[in-house]
Amino acid sequence: MKRDFSPQEWEAASLLARALGGVDQLVFPENPIKILIIKQRSGNIGEKVGYVSSEDSTDGEERYNIYAYGIDRYLEAIIKRSQKVVVMFDDQGRMVELEDLPLLTLKVLVIGTAAHEVRHRLQGYRRIRMFGPADADNETLSPRTRAHIGLRKRFPASEQRDPAREFDAKVIELLAEEICYEEGDLKENMANLLLNKD
Repeated sequence: MKRDFSPQEWEAASLLARALGGVDQLVFPENPIKILIIKQRSGNIGEKVGYVSSEDSTDGEERYNIYAYGIDRYLEAIIKRSQKVVVMFDDQGRMVELEDLPLLTLKVLVIGTAAHEVRHRLQGYRRIRMFGPADADNETLSPRTRAHIGLRKRFPASEQRDPAREFDAKVIELLAEEICYEEGDLKENMANLLLNKD
């Protein structure tokens, strides 16, 4: 059954597409890829956006897919769920007091999501060293980065197709959310973050 986008679905999908395109352009200025907004649900439960490598693509072209069906409600639920906050650490790697943590906004959420998916594209190119749980003790990384890795290590996600890649992308997502909240303009910092220029 074909279904048109609701105005809310289209607005949310378009916002995510702009963020994804902007972050992808920062990291791959000579080779940005297309972004498809699809009118259906993803085949993977809970997946609303994803990087598709050329190997996994039916047409042999890499791209980002945004599944618009219910995406507005999905993003809203993430923001409202348990009053999710932007996790922040100071320069010494100490977590900001819980009562001082800002609530997650739509802008911060879509930037973090975009950074997560562009990181997956970078992982496919093998141009980066991925973050892993052991990096929580890696003294060559900033205390803030180590703190986010340590936090992710304590709260691993369940049921992932590729836990190592997801761990790495989730750390990037959390760092991007923090940078977005603190600085607003991400251009230089986002590219450095995604390329591991800590």
